[in-house]
Order: sequence, then C-alpha cells, then structure tokens
Amino acid sequence: MMTTKDAARPIYAEEQPPRSGPDDFRYRFWDFGDLVDRKIVRSRYQLKHLIDQHAFPRPIKPAGVAMQATAVWQVAEVMAWLDERAAARTAAE
Repeated sequence: MMTTKDAARPIYAEEQPPRSGPDDFRYRFWDFGDLVDRKIVRSRYQLKHLIDQHAFPRPIKPAGVAMQATAVWQVAEVMAWLDERAAARTAAE
C-alpha cells in the first residue's frame, strides 16, 4: 500500500520497472559519481583522457547556467562505448 510519504518521494531510474526493447536507456542518465560508482572511471583526469583519446561520449549539460549545471552522460551512449571496447578487445585476441 502506497502512503502519502511514498507518493511524495521521487522515483529514480533504478526503481522504475524495466522496459523491453532497444530504448531501455534512452532517457536515463549518469553523472560523474555514477561513472565512478560503476568503476567506468576513477578520476576527472581519466574521464577527460577517455573523452579526448578514446572516443568516450561527451557529457550533456542540462539547460540552465552552464557553470552550475551538472554534466550527465546518456546511459545508452556509455553502454555502447563499453560494448565497442569489448568488441575491439575480442577482435584483437
């Protein structure tokens, strides 16, 4: 049973029911902390290096004052980049 307290709480991407099909992650985003938590990057320096040298997706800055907006990455783009890296590794072996 949903209480009034539950109704006021925001629903995060991890809590939403999974959707089927190719657009599962199209509207889900990760910030820098999410990339670190998932061990995709360890530091902002490494993130910049991956963007500059290894075609890691560039961040999206939501509308607003650019200096105050939190950069986010589309989950689908990050997952596609990881898949490309895995395919390249497999092809090299």
